[in-house]
Amino acid sequence: MDLHRRSRRAPLHSGFDGPTEGRPGSRRVTALWLSILAASLLCVSCSSDLQGHATVSGKVAYRGMGIEEAAITVFRGKDGGWVEAARAKSGYHGSFAVRLGPGRYRLAARAVLPGPERAGTELLGSVEGIEIPGGGGRVDRVVIEMKPSL
Repeated sequence: MDLHRRSRRAPLHSGFDGPTEGRPGSRRVTALWLSILAASLLCVSCSSDLQGHATVSGKVAYRGMGIEEAAITVFRGKDGGWVEAARAKSGYHGSFAVRLGPGRYRLAARAVLPGPERAGTELLGSVEGIEIPGGGGRVDRVVIEMKPSL
C-alpha cells in the first residue's frame, strides 16, 4: 500500500482562509445577500414615498348586501373640479381599500346586480367629502350605498 498517495477529496477548511471564489454555493450566498439588500432599499424608498398617505377602506353595498367586483373610481378635488386619482375593485363581501395622499376625495362605484331575480341591473353609488390630512393614517367604514341606475 502506498501511503504517499494523495486523496481525491478536497481538504477540510475551518474558518475563513481566503476568498470564497470557486467554493460551492458562494454565488448563491452572494445572490441571496444582494436580493435582501435590494428588497430592503425598495422598502425604504416605498415607505418614504407613502409618508402622509392614508388607507381608505370600506364596503360597496346594495340594501345592506356587499357587492363584489364593483368598479371603484377615486376622484381628487382639484381647482374646483374632480380629477381621476385611482381605480380599485371591491372584493369579498364588497370590501375595498385604497391608499391615497392628502386631499379631498370622492369615491364612485359601478356594478351589476348579481342573482337570478334582477341580474343585469346596473348599480351606481358615490361618497363625497372624504378628507385625508397631511399626517396620513386610516379612514375606515366608508360605505358606498348603491342604487339602480335609471
